[in-house]
Amino acid sequence: MIVGHVDHGKSTLIGRLLADTGSVAGDRLAEVKDQELAHLLDHLEEEREQGITIDTTQTFFRTEKREYVIIDAPGHVEFLKNMVTGASQADAAVLVVDAVDGVREQTRRHASVLAWLGIDRVLVVVNKMDLVGYSQAAYEKVREAVIDHLAVLGIKATDSVPISAKNGVNIIRPEQAMSWYTGKCLLEVLDNFCPEQNNAEAAFVFPVQGLYKGKVLGRVCSGSILSGDQVKVLPAGKLVTVRTIDRYPEVVGRATKGESVALSVGPDQPGRGAVLAGMDSCLKVVRKLKAQIFWLVFDEVGINDPLVMRCATQQVRCRIRSIKSRIGSEDLRLIEDGKERIREREVADVEIIAEHGLVASSFNDLPELGRFVLEKDGRVCAGGIIQ
Repeated sequence: MIVGHVDHGKSTLIGRLLADTGSVAGDRLAEVKDQELAHLLDHLEEEREQGITIDTTQTFFRTEKREYVIIDAPGHVEFLKNMVTGASQADAAVLVVDAVDGVREQTRRHASVLAWLGIDRVLVVVNKMDLVGYSQAAYEKVREAVIDHLAVLGIKATDSVPISAKNGVNIIRPEQAMSWYTGKCLLEVLDNFCPEQNNAEAAFVFPVQGLYKGKVLGRVCSGSILSGDQVKVLPAGKLVTVRTIDRYPEVVGRATKGESVALSVGPDQPGRGAVLAGMDSCLKVVRKLKAQIFWLVFDEVGINDPLVMRCATQQVRCRIRSIKSRIGSEDLRLIEDGKERIREREVADVEIIAEHGLVASSFNDLPELGRFVLEKDGRVCAGGIIQ
C-alpha cells in the first residue's frame, strides 16, 4: 500500500517503479514521455482532468527477488473511504512524505488508518529531495517528525529512505547526489521485507468465496489442509471431508496459507460466507463483539442504526449497541461530548451486535477474520478491526 498526503508524489513513485523495473510496455512509456510518470496509473479520465487519484489502483511489478502488487491510495480527504478499502488488503505500507511540505493533515490521517487497520510494517519515504538540494538536514527533520508520529500510533517504522521519484534518485540504486546516505535504496528495502511466514501448527481456516463446478473456492488464510481431512463448516457447525484439492492447473494433496484453491468436499457443500476450519480450530461463532471503527462518511451513525458488516466473505446485518469512546482522527484527541453518535472521520471503540452468528477473531490472532467494513444504506461507511 502506498499512502500519503495529496501531491506528495505517490503516483509518481509508482510510475517510477514500473518504468525502472521494466514492468510497463515501451509504447505506454512513450505515450507519457512528455507527461508526469504519475499518468501511468491514471485509469479514470476524471483523474486526468483533476490531477488527483480518486480510486485505489492495483498494479504490479517484479524485482529479481519477488513479485509485488501495489495499491495506490488516494490522498485527497474526500476519497478516504477508498483508501481504507485498499489498506484492508495490504501486508505492508509505504508512507510518502514531501521533503518540503513535511507532515501534513493527510499524512497524519493515513498513518492513523494504517494503525487502526493493524498494518504495522511501514516504510517511510521522504520524496522530492531534489527540491531541498538533497540536504541531509532537511531529510532528517522530516524523517524524525514522521517516525515520532508513527510511534504515537504504536507503529515502529521499518526503515526510511530519501528519494526523488521524479528524477529516479535512490529508487533502484544509490546515487552520488546523496553520498551522505549510507542506507539501502528503496527497492532493496522493499525486497528485504519478509513475508509473513505460515505457521504449520496453526489451525486450518478457509473462508468460502463461492462454488464452481461443484467445488468450494477460496484462499487458505491459516494453517494447511490435506486431502482426506475432516473440517468443520462454520457457523453451521457441520462436518465435511475434503476429498480433493485443486490448485490450478493440477490436483494436489496439500494446500497451505496464502494459496487459492478449489476443494471438493462432502457430504454437504457450503456456500459463500461459510468458513471451513480445522478440527483443532478455536474459531468462535459470535453475535456480540468489541471493535474499533473508523467512520468515513458525512452522515453520522447512532446507536441501533441498521448496518451491514462484511467480514471476509461473510455478510450480516448488525447495529452498534454502545459507543465506549470517540477520537478525532487528525489530532488523536479524545472527544468528550456524548456517546450516542459517531461523526465523519472519527474513530470509535464500540460494541456491535449482529442479527445472527458470524465467524470472527480478534485482529491480532487472525487478521483475515478480524478486519471488516460496515455499510449503511448500501455504501461503505466504515472500516474496523475486532478487538
